[in-house]
Amino acid sequence: MAYLGVSPSNGVRQKHTYTATASQTSFSGAGAENITLSYKDSNYVDVYQNGVKLSEADYTATTGTTVVLATGATVSDMIEVVVYDVFSVADTVSKADGGTFDGNVTMGGTLDVTGNGTVGGTLGITGAVTANAGVNIDNITIDGTEIDLSSGNLTIDVAGQLVINSDSGQVVLQDDTVNWGNLQNSSGDFVIESLGADKDIIFKGLDGSSTIEAARFDMSGAGSLLVGKANTTAGVTGIELETSGTIVSTRDGNTNIFLNRTSSAGNLIEFRKDNTAVGTISTDFDTIAITGNATTASHTSGLAFVSSSSAQRIVPCQQGTSIADDTMNLGGSGQRFDDIHASNGTIQTSDRNEKQDIEELNDAEKRVAVVAKGLMRKFRWKSKVEIKGDNARTHFGIIAQDLEDAFKAEGLDATKYAMFCSDTWWEKEITVDAVEADEEKGIEAKDAYTRRDVREEATEGYTEKTRLGVRYSELLAFIISAI
Repeated sequence: MAYLGVSPSNGVRQKHTYTATASQTSFSGAGAENITLSYKDSNYVDVYQNGVKLSEADYTATTGTTVVLATGATVSDMIEVVVYDVFSVADTVSKADGGTFDGNVTMGGTLDVTGNGTVGGTLGITGAVTANAGVNIDNITIDGTEIDLSSGNLTIDVAGQLVINSDSGQVVLQDDTVNWGNLQNSSGDFVIESLGADKDIIFKGLDGSSTIEAARFDMSGAGSLLVGKANTTAGVTGIELETSGTIVSTRDGNTNIFLNRTSSAGNLIEFRKDNTAVGTISTDFDTIAITGNATTASHTSGLAFVSSSSAQRIVPCQQGTSIADDTMNLGGSGQRFDDIHASNGTIQTSDRNEKQDIEELNDAEKRVAVVAKGLMRKFRWKSKVEIKGDNARTHFGIIAQDLEDAFKAEGLDATKYAMFCSDTWWEKEITVDAVEADEEKGIEAKDAYTRRDVREEATEGYTEKTRLGVRYSELLAFIISAI
């Protein structure tokens, strides 16, 4: 049954009846109805004495629990206090028909909703919201700083793009309370950062059904890129691109590097020193060439390896695979080869069509030739004695200074004749420091050593050197002419 009032037993009008004693003025507590006197507002209180309603001037009702008469009552007077309940009709939403909340709703406990709920304003909840069947929301605004999942996995399923908009430009990845990764916008650059000390950034995938490590950035190695390997140990197969500029490629039993130039002939590799080209490896179909670089093409030296069905040879070349003829030397006065092993001797051009000033020897030259015949000596090289001691072998030949003196004796200049050679260069010993081993970076230990640097022109700090020599093929032809 619906009702208005304090309870079904107390309506909107409550009567309290008291029997007065001599000169009694104050009436409170329970009356004849056994209900304790209580009121909220004196404007809603009526007082009767022996059935006559008293005016507000005849009593005072201010305490909420007592009525005081202005004039004391006579013994056995009947005093009746009638109290009217004050109430407001509640602004509620019907349980049966439902409705809409226009303002905010604050929930101190748990809100269980089994049907649909529509909120036009703000839904403020200080307790928990349980929605086992899901929550359908257009937009979510969170005043706090966390979305916590007590257990299991969290799936975010979207029909279109998943957009993460961070005003700070950073998305930090965290495990428990430890930050281990950072995705960052740095002035428009996309930064992927590992936040753990010496912790790598690793790329993995499936090769068929097997998980493989494709690449990693080695943070303990200054960010070097490792492809196909997990550490910088030189013996482990894979590729290292070190931030120092070093490239290490290790492969088991097969070719490490394939360089393929298509269509045109030209450079496969260009070598630079301080960003200036100093050499190339070039290809031209059946030829591969290794050449140095010079500003003037004619000053460039190199070797070309020709491999064709008609010829297999090593020939001099200049810039790329351009073949050179009669322009460069093999070795130098200060950079000599030792022994040359060959199945045949050298072939020297002797074509009349390429010679001029052809003459017979004059008498002075013939006399020098006769003297030169008697200048032949046996000797041992000092450098070989230093190495081999008494086992150094004896050689036969002429002493260049003796030959020069023979020419001078006849008033001739030995340097005008190609059989006599005098070469000058400048050299300096340079000390190279030792290198400490670094297994992680693939660096092997090396002892300090001294190398000899040779220059063809006078250079400050370098020592001038001169060495004399002879061309024996021409010397022997010279001596034979006098026999």
